[in-house]
Amino acid sequence: MHAFRHGRVSKMQDEGVSEKIIQLEIGHSSLRMTRRYPHFSPEKRRATAEGLAI
Repeated sequence: MHAFRHGRVSKMQDEGVSEKIIQLEIGHSSLRMTRRYPHFSPEKRRATAEGLAI
């Protein structure tokens, strides 16, 4: 169950869902807890790094 929640939060974040909506969907009482959940996919990290390349 716990791993499912992490995966769901990460997927929602990757799809651009706002933190507040994620918080409400998952049932967290604070955004602080919601912000601890996402794990960025290798693809997301790579795309971010490529966007930062000079």
